[in-house]
Amino acid sequence: YKRTVVEKGLEVYYYAICLSPLTRGGAACTWGMLLGIWRVAGLWTGEGGLIQPPSGKQLDWEAILAESVGAFVGEFAQHFDDLLVARGEEADFDFEFDFDELSDKDRVGLINEVCGVLEGRGEG
Repeated sequence: YKRTVVEKGLEVYYYAICLSPLTRGGAACTWGMLLGIWRVAGLWTGEGGLIQPPSGKQLDWEAILAESVGAFVGEFAQHFDDLLVARGEEADFDFEFDFDELSDKDRVGLINEVCGVLEGRGEG
């Protein structure tokens, strides 16, 4: 389940980046979308850490320069699969995500993560 969600999220990210205008704001928004896909599916980082691409990589440029969607997903799926853990007892996509039901720690972590990306700390 987790690996499938990671891979499908990366596929959506790849197409969104490759088919959208080339701007840093677009890259940040698409990164936020990817985080949202994983969050809605119940995937979070262990120990409240940030979800980031491998050191020295800018995920948007990696997508643009990738030979294919399969090559892009193949290069990054294991990295994100290692970072993410499934939270809760849901093992499928039939549940709703409710920000209000998050613990204060998880809310702060989610907001900090998104803001960190928007400030340029999360993509490189």
